[in-house]
Amino acid sequence: SIVLVIDVSGSMTSGDVGQARIDAAKNAAAKFITNAPRQWTLSVVAYNETVSILSYPTLNRELSLNALESLLAGGGTATGDALVLSYAVGRAGDVERVQESIREGVNFVNPKPTTIILISDGAQTAGTATMGRAIELALQMGIQVSAVALGTLDGEITILTPDGETQTLKVPPDFLSLQRLAQNTGGQFMSAYSEDELDRLYGSVASSITRAPETLDLTIYIIASGVF
Repeated sequence: SIVLVIDVSGSMTSGDVGQARIDAAKNAAAKFITNAPRQWTLSVVAYNETVSILSYPTLNRELSLNALESLLAGGGTATGDALVLSYAVGRAGDVERVQESIREGVNFVNPKPTTIILISDGAQTAGTATMGRAIELALQMGIQVSAVALGTLDGEITILTPDGETQTLKVPPDFLSLQRLAQNTGGQFMSAYSEDELDRLYGSVASSITRAPETLDLTIYIIASGVF
């Protein structure tokens, strides 16, 4: 079971990757979904200060692709909450077991082997679960989280202040926390500075895997992309 977890916080509007970060993430994710081996169950989770399941575990690629159309960037960043929910979604394996998986947590019976691919660009600013808690749960559940830090150190966004003035904010990716997440859960950390780099990452994953999901070590194929 593969869960794509996509940050849609306000910093994802930065245009430092040749287009808005959110557009680069959507376009590359769509190519990944299209080319992923058909035996994979895919889910899509999006988050800012809240978390939404856009596509429940499914083999229907059209449902996963349609989920990407609703992605709009804005708001804070609740990465910990997004990860905790994505674990439950992936381990459920199908839509009918998601609520049970959420309720039972680490005690959920017969979980589906799960790998998370997180695309994010910012430090956590919202939510209940900390990154430390997300790491702890991933270790307890045997889940690998591979994290892609999207963007450059020069990334900026323009916001409207309460007095009606515009203000420019620097929004560099939070490399350190994403690297810590991946390393502590046995996943891989990568930096992507353009949609092309995301394409190489996803293309390598989708084209290289021939083993069944139950024996999948996704990080091997992510390493092969060279985007880290």
